Amino acid sequence: MTKTFALAATAAALLAVGPAYSGGDHNMRMLAAYQCAKDALPADIRIGACKILDTTGGMGSGTFPNYLAWLGDQYRREQHYSASIAAYSEAFKLQQSPVLLDRRADVHVLNGEFDLAVADEDAAVGIANRSASALNGRCWMRAIAGRQLDVALADCNAAVGLAPGDQNIWDSRGFVRFRMADYAGAIADMNAALAIDPKMASSLYVRGLAKSKTGDAAGGDADVAAAKALDPNVADTYAGYAVAP
Repeated sequence: MTKTFALAATAAALLAVGPAYSGGDHNMRMLAAYQCAKDALPADIRIGACKILDTTGGMGSGTFPNYLAWLGDQYRREQHYSASIAAYSEAFKLQQSPVLLDRRADVHVLNGEFDLAVADEDAAVGIANRSASALNGRCWMRAIAGRQLDVALADCNAAVGLAPGDQNIWDSRGFVRFRMADYAGAIADMNAALAIDPKMASSLYVRGLAKSKTGDAAGGDADVAAAKALDPNVADTYAGYAVAP
């Protein structure tokens, strides 16, 4: 058994005994880490566990920013956008990671703060020296906002050139093309993403929407159904971006 699986098994066993964080500080933090990241749990348990990790320093000082980021993720999931932004901001003070800026930028978009999102993504690209991941993040941010799509496409094109084996970049570019009503281009990019990861729900979902736009209703319905089977929340996610069948 690997260390990761051993930790997960221990945390799962602790969870089974109930919500009390018994067994000392170390076991408390293991249980809290499990609950903080466990999306299937009720929101109050997930957010409460993340807050415990916030105050105790997670599993160690080196991972402390990760738990603040998880807190931001959980607030985002519950659409508490201001609280999510605040958690990501605190995490960034401790660790100047472009990933944290990327996450915060997405929430700025959802909170109607496009200019702040652009500032975060520009800073992330600078910190990461125009890495494929950072360019993809900036592309995706504009894609979910549905704004400056020509700029988004340029970033995704550059990212594809740097990392053609990254399915996330093909997925981002496919969504940009969908937003631009280039449905054939969107289908081609989602095909490329799915060739790398056949179980990528977002690519299946957007490909299904694009197929429907081109008149392939049966193919579109099949892709959307397959996407929902992989991720029951995928339709709600894209509805948050004002995209629906």
